[in-house]
Amino acid sequence: MPSFAICGIGLDPYLALNGVTPESPTYVGGDRLALLGGLRRDLCARKRSWGMRTVPLLAGVAEGLRQLAEGEVDAWSFDEHLFSAAGRPPASGTGFVSTNGGRYGNCVAPGLAGLAYNVGAGSQWTLMGWRRAGGSESWLHFLRLSTGEIYKNNILQEFDPGPFTISGSRLVIQAGYDATGLGPWEPYTIYEPGDRVIANGRVFTTPDETSGTNAVEPDWNAASNPDDEVEEDPDGLEGGPWVWENLPLVVDDVVFMPFRLPDEWRDQVYAEHVARAWVAPQLRLTGDLVGSSAVTVRGHFQSGRGTPHYRSTGFEKTGEILELTLMEE
Repeated sequence: MPSFAICGIGLDPYLALNGVTPESPTYVGGDRLALLGGLRRDLCARKRSWGMRTVPLLAGVAEGLRQLAEGEVDAWSFDEHLFSAAGRPPASGTGFVSTNGGRYGNCVAPGLAGLAYNVGAGSQWTLMGWRRAGGSESWLHFLRLSTGEIYKNNILQEFDPGPFTISGSRLVIQAGYDATGLGPWEPYTIYEPGDRVIANGRVFTTPDETSGTNAVEPDWNAASNPDDEVEEDPDGLEGGPWVWENLPLVVDDVVFMPFRLPDEWRDQVYAEHVARAWVAPQLRLTGDLVGSSAVTVRGHFQSGRGTPHYRSTGFEKTGEILELTLMEE
């Protein structure tokens, strides 16, 4: 039987013996009759499709495959703007796209209030994405499940909550640093190493030495990226200038799934997200009948039916057979 995977998730354990069948391609364009009577070809694309039938599936796997195929998964690349791939705008909070070394392309630096999106989350969901919390820190992968488990670089965590959560029906990308008790920069004030202030919706801290006093507020707008620094002149005192460091926390390639990720998918999804950016709501299809390179597809859920299973009290439906169609974009 041919081997297939969507978004790195191996489908082989779920397919029936005749599980995937290439269907007749759809042609965009075709032959038309020219004014002089001849045929004029304006064929511009050939779109393939594959029909899929599964064996009886457990409820979690069936729901995951159905939601994937129907394009219910959404993703935020933050390469150019704050909108999701499905066009969801921020519902509240602030953030700015940073060109300062995203995990894939650009990334986002959330403001002190974080960023929130209306995703209509129910009781079952999965979040994943990347976080970098310091100029020299490596990007860390977080995966969070509605049942409470949090994985950092695919290792179960006890203390690190990660950079995002679900609040009500909203996806919330949390602010990088706790601003409780922090205030704005004050003139004629000596700041000690480690002191922090709020400016332009971000947190800045002093470096390793005590500052002088200054009547003129630093130009916080000079910090357009999370790792930028802002100089503060000592207003005539010796020993300056001093530097305020913009505390960096950036997030990239956030993915929302409206179902709990099946446990057997976690390693595969993590490997896929380490290798490349997520393509949701589209799917990345690979397999023996696809060709040497991956194909971007969208799915269509055609039908699902329960499988009769005899118990001592009679027949019950335990497991669901799905029929799906994957169509090349």
